[in-house]
Amino acid sequence: MSPIRFIAVGSSLGGLAALRSLLGCLPPDFTPPIAIAQHRRPDADSRLSELLSKSCSLPVVEPEDKETLLDGRVYIAPANYHLLVEPGVLWLSVDAPVSYARPSIDVL
Repeated sequence: MSPIRFIAVGSSLGGLAALRSLLGCLPPDFTPPIAIAQHRRPDADSRLSELLSKSCSLPVVEPEDKETLLDGRVYIAPANYHLLVEPGVLWLSVDAPVSYARPSIDVL
């Protein structure tokens, strides 16, 4: 794994353009994994990862619970789940919303 263990990014509901711009600047050999908490509606579908993939040279995925954190990937918190990062592992949580949001930037 690279010296940077991972990068955490938080984005409010209106931050899609900023996320696309940020991810679009990453080179294909960018190694630190990126975890993103994007505020969105609880019933939102998984098209956000597909949309962000179009702007990014790295794979953009919604992780499964207890998924291993891999270099060179972008992980976007699924709708209605908090995303937590432990050493080498991603966890999903349905704990109460924080500041009315789940996923919550504060939890990530």
